[in-house]
Amino acid sequence: MKGFRKHMKVGIWIVTILLVFSGVFSIITSDTTTRVIKNLFSKENDGSYAFMLNGKKISLIDFERTRANFGTQLSLGGYKNIDQDTIGTLAFDEVINKHLTLNLAEKAGIKVASSDVEQRYKAQETAIASQGGNFREWQRINGYATKDDLLNDLEDGLRMEKFLQKLQSEAKAPAEEEIAKIYADNASYQAAGKTLDDVREEITGALKKNEGERDYYRLIEKARAEMKLEYVNKNYEKFMEKEAFAEGGFSISNVDVARLSMTLLPYLNGDKGQAEEQVSQFYKRQIVLANKAKEMGITVDENLPLQVKLMDYQVKLYDKIRSELNPTDGDLEAYFNENKASYDTKAEATAEIAILDVDYSPADWKAARDKAEELLKKATVENFKDLARENSQDGSAQNGGDLGWFNRDQMVKEFSDAVFSGEPGKIYPEVVESRFGEHIIYVEELKKEENQAKASHIIILPILSEETKEGILPKINDMIAKIEKGEASLLKLNEVDPKVIYANTFAGITPEGFIPNIGVSRELADAIYLAEEGKTSYVFIGNRCYLFKKTKEVKYEEAKYEEIKERVRNDYLNATAQKEIEKLF
Repeated sequence: MKGFRKHMKVGIWIVTILLVFSGVFSIITSDTTTRVIKNLFSKENDGSYAFMLNGKKISLIDFERTRANFGTQLSLGGYKNIDQDTIGTLAFDEVINKHLTLNLAEKAGIKVASSDVEQRYKAQETAIASQGGNFREWQRINGYATKDDLLNDLEDGLRMEKFLQKLQSEAKAPAEEEIAKIYADNASYQAAGKTLDDVREEITGALKKNEGERDYYRLIEKARAEMKLEYVNKNYEKFMEKEAFAEGGFSISNVDVARLSMTLLPYLNGDKGQAEEQVSQFYKRQIVLANKAKEMGITVDENLPLQVKLMDYQVKLYDKIRSELNPTDGDLEAYFNENKASYDTKAEATAEIAILDVDYSPADWKAARDKAEELLKKATVENFKDLARENSQDGSAQNGGDLGWFNRDQMVKEFSDAVFSGEPGKIYPEVVESRFGEHIIYVEELKKEENQAKASHIIILPILSEETKEGILPKINDMIAKIEKGEASLLKLNEVDPKVIYANTFAGITPEGFIPNIGVSRELADAIYLAEEGKTSYVFIGNRCYLFKKTKEVKYEEAKYEEIKERVRNDYLNATAQKEIEKLF
């Protein structure tokens, strides 16, 4: 979908409107945030406001709630060490966007049913409860003095959602040539054997959604240009939009910088200076392309936000360069030969798989323990690592059984009890059994006062004996018989048997053993490839039985240039145009 994505230009900031105001909040536990919001309700602050927008006072609580929720959502999304001034700048901008959007929605006649608002309220209440929170406390912390306060906020979120949906539904329908171009630019469609008619509705819907977003951008940019922002609280003046730097005829604002810095800060340990430097370099590169596009006579809609305009310049420049390429048959055939592996049809299979947990028998456990006890007799501090590498049956084997430092509660009770009662520098005198297997433990160091230990182990896992497998075969055969007769579904076995821990359809299974969402299992893949298509089979691996039904198999097929010449031409044009773009830097 690479070619498709480059036409789908979605701005970063529009998403946060729905993020912050759609009612999908989280529980805020920050003491600082709580104090700020509490203070806003003190007598001396009654009537205070953050700023005035088009004659309307925007409350401090509106801004603070936006800033708090915006920061919390970023934190929950994995964003750490986010600079608070960056969040403040984005929150200030979002509050403006929110109220301008609500004005636009009102002018467009957008109405929201009270039943929809109440439903959103109930969903919010359920979400807080599912996180273990107290809904009333959550409302108080977030500054909702009454239920109506929250209902009003949820109503605003719904009104904005409906406004955006209206713009998308009423957006101009794309021209046939635009749809055809999107299709031609997407090698994935051709590779999947999909015709233009197959994907016309999908492409049309995506293009209309994109155009609806662009209509929103135009409206909000116009509203921002005409808005009257005044009486900004002195504590928030630093968050106002202002020019950060100018380059090549373009003005980059602090908001433009903050939007992109936000995505970099988590990966730079919160280094705001480094993030802003990288953002500055990014914009400068984009501006180089924009000015090159201008030199070539390319124009864009000036009523769009900066980030969208820069992207439009880049896309149109790319399209122009691409359209002027005229490769020969020799060029295309050479490209095909260089990239032939990507055009060959890869062998792969699709299968329904249900994973059945099988309990080890007492005899299986005894066999594992006997082996572990024999190893314990041989084990010394000096040879422990070698024995672990040769015999241990988990990932620590490659490190000589080393488990590093861990807290007492990080390990299963049986293991921890043995380690913390052991003697540092010595091997624990007995084999320790846990639900994972039989452990031989080398206690290296102990910090009992801190409940920390450093240890290595050798783990011996039970192996399903033939007797154990035979004991469960009647159950497996009964399952298979019911599946074959249509009395049961392989994909729903987990609903009728608690020992079936997972059941799903897995596509893209390779002959080399890679199975998406399972990992590498050559044994399971071999069984699937050898099985008759449409027939339910099984294989034992470890302490699990895999029931499977191969539903599709694609054989390896070597690509022939003449048969995919048009696809090769499209890929050549894309790759060459990208290289030409890179040369401009």
